Amino acid sequence: RICEETSNKERLEQDMDRFRDTNFSSHVYAWYVKEGKQNRLLSLSKTRNTPDLTNFLTCHNDISWLHDIQNHNYHQAANTLTDMAMKESDILARKKTQLSLAKLSALACEPDQSRDDKIAEVEQEMTLVAAQEQLPSAVLSQFGFDRESMRVLTPREMIELYVGEENIEADHIDFKKALDLLGFVNMDDEEKENIWLHIWCRSILKNTWTDIDKDNPVESVKDTVFFRLVEFAFMQGADISTFLPNPDKILQCEELGRLRSDKIFQYCLQTGYEQLQRICAY
Repeated sequence: RICEETSNKERLEQDMDRFRDTNFSSHVYAWYVKEGKQNRLLSLSKTRNTPDLTNFLTCHNDISWLHDIQNHNYHQAANTLTDMAMKESDILARKKTQLSLAKLSALACEPDQSRDDKIAEVEQEMTLVAAQEQLPSAVLSQFGFDRESMRVLTPREMIELYVGEENIEADHIDFKKALDLLGFVNMDDEEKENIWLHIWCRSILKNTWTDIDKDNPVESVKDTVFFRLVEFAFMQGADISTFLPNPDKILQCEELGRLRSDKIFQYCLQTGYEQLQRICAY
């Protein structure tokens, strides 16, 4: 501490060398961290790239990646930053920064499969960050989330925010985002299928279906969220045969309530499916 207050860096390094066998260096490093002087610790690391410093930093990931970058160990920096981002759950903005730095570190590595895998891993996580950032402000405010400080949401939570009743203005794009997020949900196949059907049912319920012209059902259903979602996904290259649930399975969903037994809805749904099959056949 005296050396620090008198800016006697040379004396400090001499003492660290002299008392090398007494764990004095670790006490110095810990003092820097405790006093919030991480910048001084990193400055010291430029001249003292010793095993004891490396060992100390393994328990302080928040600064060890900077040490790795100073030593051009970009691969380790990328791994550390990715691990930090994966564990981050308190603040989305912090996770985004960690992922951005991880990608930059990976890009600085020599090109090889390991680097490409790391970049792909980071970009997948950045996809989730982007999905959360794109949540409608009106929905976030209803749940008390502040964009600047909101926590990291799980894919399942985001799905519900996109398709839930609170998202009054939800359109086919919101439902497509929800379906895309399903690929990130860590559940068994049965639970995933239930969520999948839930998303489709919610898209159907965005319209009343009572004003459908049954004499011209193809044109009438074109503007429903359900069929606009199918059309949008098809234009993006989705395989409709696997992307879209079987109509019989949809009609079994209790979430649709009375709509399940509505003859006009059943007729429009079946007619719409037949039209989609004709389109997809080309």
